[in-house]
Parts: sequence; structure tokens; C-alpha cells
Amino acid sequence: MNEVEKSVMPYISITEQIKMDKGINLIKSVFFSANEGIIISDRNGTITAANPRSAKMFGYTVEELERLTINDLVPHSIKKDHKATRERYFKHPVPRPMGVGKDLYGLKKSNEIFPLEISLSHFKEDGSEYVAAFITDISYRKKLEVERLKYMEELEIIVKMRTEALEKVNEGLLNEVKERKATEVALRESQNLYERIADNYPNGTINVLDSDFNYLVSGGKDFINHNRIATEDRIGISFLDSFEPEKRNQLKAYF
Repeated sequence: MNEVEKSVMPYISITEQIKMDKGINLIKSVFFSANEGIIISDRNGTITAANPRSAKMFGYTVEELERLTINDLVPHSIKKDHKATRERYFKHPVPRPMGVGKDLYGLKKSNEIFPLEISLSHFKEDGSEYVAAFITDISYRKKLEVERLKYMEELEIIVKMRTEALEKVNEGLLNEVKERKATEVALRESQNLYERIADNYPNGTINVLDSDFNYLVSGGKDFINHNRIATEDRIGISFLDSFEPEKRNQLKAYF
């Protein structure tokens, strides 16, 4: 190293140190102000650092959290399995989401269990291995999912009930149409039969009147032979037109 290099070397070291300090301060700022929980633990699961958000999430102070292990933050039902999972991760440490396709839960200081998402990142420092866990509390999202599923179930029930109601209405209408057609057929058959009977009635006539005394059916050989009027020509004509006004009133009073 020549004299020039020797003379500028201290300034280079100071500049690099300033840059390093700025980088460290930036990392600290991100760590302490992050909106998601960050917990750093070693290979044994001992927590070596935790940010304020993670402490608040689990209901501890930062100091309390840094005296615990990762296993203390895991629900009791899976503590044994979690130890084996952590050991497998350190054998093949790659940055990845944790528990893909599974529901993950954390254990608060109050023993309350809550849903969360975790991403893991592995790194080495001074020959030791560490893992950084980035944790998000998804309780609110889960609540919304439950409410959405409940709403969908209720909506499905309402749709099913309305569909069944419409099917019943349609079935009733179809039955009504069928009954009406059957009634019309029966009436036509009855009318045809009655007309045949009336047309072949040997003495006098057979007449069917409505409430206003109009002919609905009229027939009989005696009527046809004497009046020379087709029976269909009388349909709709008033029966009372054949009588004097005085007789009409008497007939109305009689019926």
C-alpha cells in the first residue's frame, strides 16, 4: 500500500462505517415500526428478538417475549408436532410461507388461540442459524369469512324456500289448468249428450236457461216440427220473449 492509499484509507473506513450505521438504523426502524409481527429465534426455538407488534399480538411485552421460546406461542395441542416441524425446517431452510393449505394458530399470554399467517426466512449470523418469522393476525379476516359463509348459507336457504314455493305455485297452476280442461271436456260432453236427448225428445221441448232466462240449450222434435227454427238459433234469446209482458212478470215471480 503506497502513501496515498494509506492517507485516504481512514476516510474510506469512516464512510463505510457511516453507510453501515445508516443501514443498521434503517433495518431497526423497519423492525420496530413494522405492522406485522417479527420474531427471530435460533435453532432451539429460543426467541432472540421480537418487535413491538409481535409482543402486542401475543399479549406480552417485548422483554417478556424475548424470554420465551417459539413453543410457548404454539397451542398446546400441537406443541410436540411443532418441535419436529422446526427441526425439519432447519434441515432444509428456504424462505417460504408456513403451513401452506393449513390453518395456523397462535397462543396468547391469556391462553386465547387466534388464527395467523406466517412466512419464514432463514439466515446465519456469527456461525449460528436463525429464522425470522413474519406473522400476521388474520382474526378479522376469518371473522369476515365466517360471516360470509353464514350469509351464503342463509341466502341458499331463502333461494331454496322460494324455489320450492314457486314450484308449488306452478304445480297448483298446472293442476288448475288440467282440472279446467277436464271440466270443459266434461261440460262439452254433457252438453252434447243433453242436446242429443233434447233433439230426440218426442213430445214438447227440453230447454236449459241461465239466470236471466236466456236459452242455453233448447231442443225437441215437437219444437222443430212446429216452429221450423233450428235449436242453435234460440241460444242466447230470452225465453220470456215468447210471452206477453204480464205473463213475463208472473214467470219471473214464480222462478
